Amino acid sequence: MRKIFGLILVVLIVAFGVYFFSYKDGSVDAVRSDVYNLFLNVSGTRTPEYTKDLKINSLNGIIENDFYYNTLNDEQKKIYTAISYGVKDFKDRFNVQNYNFVSMEQTLDDVGKALSCFLDDHPEVFYVNNKYTVYTKDNLLFGTLVDVKINFTEKSLNDVETKISRIETEINNILNNIPSDEPIEKELYFHDIIGENVKYYEYDTIENIPDSCHSIEGVFLNKEAVCDGFSEALNILLSRVNIPSIAVIGELEEAHEWNLVKLDDGWYNLDLTSDKSIESTDKEIVTHVYFNRTTEDMQETHIFNDLNILPDATATKYMYYNYYDKNILSTDNTTTKLEEILDNNKNEYLVEFKVNGQSNITSVMSNVFGKSKYGKYTKDRIYTYYDILDAYIVMIK
Repeated sequence: MRKIFGLILVVLIVAFGVYFFSYKDGSVDAVRSDVYNLFLNVSGTRTPEYTKDLKINSLNGIIENDFYYNTLNDEQKKIYTAISYGVKDFKDRFNVQNYNFVSMEQTLDDVGKALSCFLDDHPEVFYVNNKYTVYTKDNLLFGTLVDVKINFTEKSLNDVETKISRIETEINNILNNIPSDEPIEKELYFHDIIGENVKYYEYDTIENIPDSCHSIEGVFLNKEAVCDGFSEALNILLSRVNIPSIAVIGELEEAHEWNLVKLDDGWYNLDLTSDKSIESTDKEIVTHVYFNRTTEDMQETHIFNDLNILPDATATKYMYYNYYDKNILSTDNTTTKLEEILDNNKNEYLVEFKVNGQSNITSVMSNVFGKSKYGKYTKDRIYTYYDILDAYIVMIK
């Protein structure tokens, strides 16, 4: 019996030696990778590849749920995949299979990038924040193994599922009251109903913002959120009515997030947070300055972190002031056009329109608003106006 075992051992050693020295690049790392893959296959523990069809939880995700995944390199995709299945199984620590460890610094960067992309692709995952820990262990057979620990903001899967049920109810309440089948009308409805019913969370420092305000939980359950909460809620709602939308990461004085939305003629920028930024009285006033803007427009006020990977938003048909005929063109009679806009205006606290090259707009505004016909705006009241991206926002107080 010992002779048989000895013979088997010799055969294995010879076979491994032949394999190693005849391997295409002769590297130890390459051999270890193949041995590790063999182990995963034999043990049945291999993690499947990430695909758009992966369902993380019972909430529907978004149409573009692999947009940021596809911007990652191969090593970062392995981490993203591990995160996806870890979150799906509600496991806060998991191994990154086949990850090619070079240095701890590189791995920390890769994990941070992969986690950020995962959260941007998956707004339905409201119970994971951006904190993480990396663990490494040197293995003689497999090389350096990498584990990642993420941070769940809920204590149990049961707590997650309870909130998912409540969020689903809130989403359905919104979807059941959509006023039109037109995609642009659905987008406007989502923009306005969230803007009017969810407060922007006021904070001293970003570090003090509750996790919930960064997610759909803040919008749908707590009715209080910051920019990424608004953006992610819009992504979820738009996807529910088959309108593609992705999160855009950038800056507007500080870190900021908004949306890119795809309609029939192309992509548009949509920034609900900025449309809520003008202070009003006791009413939640929502403007439409940043409703379906081009990338060129947005760059006048916003900074894009990764402009080179994003679709270029060049379409203009569904820009709010164009589509709803609130754009005063250089060929228009400014007074006549402004009066038409006021005649069709339905909000006694807000008037908004866009101008194109009219240098006398403020004097025209003063004359038009001074007419008795429009006394409902000015009688015993005062108004102030803001000029943002050639859009005039008139607030009636």
